[in-house]
Amino acid sequence: MARRDEAMMFSTAVDLQGRPYHLTLTTQHLHWAPMHPKRGYCQHNVPVCDIISVSDKRGTTNNRGHPTNGNSFELVQRNGTEFTVHVIERNGHHKWRNKEFNFRCRTSDKCRECIQKINEAIQMLGTSRPKRLLLFVNPVGGKKKAVHIYREKVAPLLELAGVTTEVIVTTRMNHARDYIIEEDLDKLDGIVCVGGDGMASELINGLVQRTQKDAGIDPNNTKAKLVTPHLKIGIIPAGSTDVIVYASMGVNDPVTATLSIILGDNQPLDVCSVHQGEELITYTVSFIGYGFFGDVLKDSESYRWMGPARYDYAGFKKFLNNKSYDAEIAFLPNDDPDNGPQDHSQCRVGCRVCHRAGEKAHQLKEHATHKTEDEDSQSVDVAGNGEQRWKVVHGKFINVSAAVFSCICKKSPKGVSPSAHLADGCMDLIFIRNCHRHQFLRYLLRMSTSGDHFDLDFVEVHRVKEFKFKAPNPERMSSADESDFGSDGNGGPLTVLAEANQNSRKFVRSHSNNSVWNADGEVIHQSDVDVKVHCQLINIFARGVDDNETRTCASCSKKWR
Repeated sequence: MARRDEAMMFSTAVDLQGRPYHLTLTTQHLHWAPMHPKRGYCQHNVPVCDIISVSDKRGTTNNRGHPTNGNSFELVQRNGTEFTVHVIERNGHHKWRNKEFNFRCRTSDKCRECIQKINEAIQMLGTSRPKRLLLFVNPVGGKKKAVHIYREKVAPLLELAGVTTEVIVTTRMNHARDYIIEEDLDKLDGIVCVGGDGMASELINGLVQRTQKDAGIDPNNTKAKLVTPHLKIGIIPAGSTDVIVYASMGVNDPVTATLSIILGDNQPLDVCSVHQGEELITYTVSFIGYGFFGDVLKDSESYRWMGPARYDYAGFKKFLNNKSYDAEIAFLPNDDPDNGPQDHSQCRVGCRVCHRAGEKAHQLKEHATHKTEDEDSQSVDVAGNGEQRWKVVHGKFINVSAAVFSCICKKSPKGVSPSAHLADGCMDLIFIRNCHRHQFLRYLLRMSTSGDHFDLDFVEVHRVKEFKFKAPNPERMSSADESDFGSDGNGGPLTVLAEANQNSRKFVRSHSNNSVWNADGEVIHQSDVDVKVHCQLINIFARGVDDNETRTCASCSKKWR
């Protein structure tokens, strides 16, 4: 039945599996119920936003070549009385599937009317379902199953939904990034990859760089206000960890990811810029780590023939080595007292923390248009509470890492930082100080299970907006003083590091060989970096993790079968 706030679009009698039903369409729901209710006969109430497509019974789906002015496509009509509605089915484990219902109308005219009205209801939602996608397939990433996943699971669903795709199988590293930066993207509604986190990072780097290039923004300027791309990115998991998909959908399932793309779902995502001095190195969207995790990635490159198992092998070697590194880190703490790294909250659909951060980011953009030149050199609190103070730590660390979001995956069911958010404009900066091998093992075991890996005395975690990392260089800093770091004179990171360095000359001279950075699965050899979060810089085809997603029958409360 239609709710009071929903307009009726049609109501008719149909047959479903040889039984008579009332079929009703409103602006928000498609509902059907048996005319003669009996035990085992269920009624269903499907949100219009969960309808994938509608076609006549003989298989005619949306015409890919002739899009209408809405979010669906014009249908090729045939004489007939049967039509099929394809909808999202949720099984309670964050996985989605395509479920079809075959209806028979009394007349062919009524059948055509039902098809037309359902498409009109989809168009009225106001969502932007993609019609044309650029899709990259990485044939060598992860377990090398991307081509198979695309052909067997992705392509049939996109064709069912009437989505036109241009498919490119990548042949080299940064193939996708370079294509996005250089080629014409005007006719596209989104860019999709079938691959792992490395492939997703390529797409994000390419699209962000292309957008700044088109907007005339210098990517090497660490203070630049970056422009959000108008295209969304879709990630169909085929990698080793797939942390982006896990964090934004709750599961790394290719079918679920494809259906989310078809529905035009939208999830904002923070992106970090990584600079050395005034030079952009890369953009990272999930994780960046120095020390243990950097060493593991670098060493694993020599064992690519092992596949994903190379990370376990390299990790075991580096664990036995138990090496620590000198470092000095200045960071800008988050200014929201209700958003901390150990508050045990989880980023879910409709996250209030991310919503509040989006509103603050909008305020910051408005503030930036009215800032004076003097203000531009300072860090200003969006809430208007004044200048923020940088903090500094230094010492010997087994690992220093930053998680932009939880980074949950099969190897880490709670993630690197369980309470990190997808779009709050912050990252969780984690320090693992020099400790005995057995203590570090406790950390690794807790992170790979459900334990609290922050509840250890050698582990620190801070929710920050930006951090500057320096690995001491004895040749450059043997007589270290404030001039080695410079000074900005206002409590910024250069002044803080300089003040800390006045009391750490002996520490600086105890230099060991530097590590490398692991940035979304790519090695960065530059040690000294400035990492800054850009709040909700991109949008991906996802809607967040929904813990209340099980769809049930309205009358019997059973899952769809």
